[in-house]
Amino acid sequence: MSWEWQALCSASGKPGTSSHEAGGAIYQLAETAEQQQEVISFWRQQFEEKGAYLRGRPEEATNRHSFVYCARMENRIIAACRMTRKTESGWEVSDGLPDAIAQQIENNFSANDFLQLNRVSVESGYRKLNIHQSLFLYCALWLRMHTCYTGYFAVCQPALIKLYKGLGANVLTPRPFPIAGRGERHYYLIAGHVSEAIERLCTVVGNRFCRAEDIR
Repeated sequence: MSWEWQALCSASGKPGTSSHEAGGAIYQLAETAEQQQEVISFWRQQFEEKGAYLRGRPEEATNRHSFVYCARMENRIIAACRMTRKTESGWEVSDGLPDAIAQQIENNFSANDFLQLNRVSVESGYRKLNIHQSLFLYCALWLRMHTCYTGYFAVCQPALIKLYKGLGANVLTPRPFPIAGRGERHYYLIAGHVSEAIERLCTVVGNRFCRAEDIR
């Protein structure tokens, strides 16, 4: 486990393995290099279907400053997401942003309190099974128990706005914007709080891990 990864965890919590089973899937933090490489392979397969966006991206380096959470079924990854902290070079999404959006992110998201949610992907055959809701729930619970981060933000395509609003996130840009190097795609900036995501998802998922102490 790298020192960068350990440094993300609060002193009050231990960064040990977190694994939960629900609906036939196992949700877990990808801790080891082998686990994270498996997630990267999953991302590349998923995103290659939509274009060559990930080709040449430094995913391994970014993972060293991130929490990577995934869902497994039948011993293979079917969904994953990543929560990335700000580094000296900026946020993961910093390259290619319009100046006004980059400044908005800089002004509103403290590196001590916020993480950037990115690389959200669910295998197409599982997208109607609410896998993403359980993935976000367990990831948020882990963050709540083991880190000091309280908020998240993301840039997302218009089709995902409804998904993030379901977590309690707010849309911060009135119009979509392009990101250099991502072709014709346009994005919105959204942001939310870990505690509200947990509260909303506990209502939807109805899971035994959603205790009063989890959502206070």
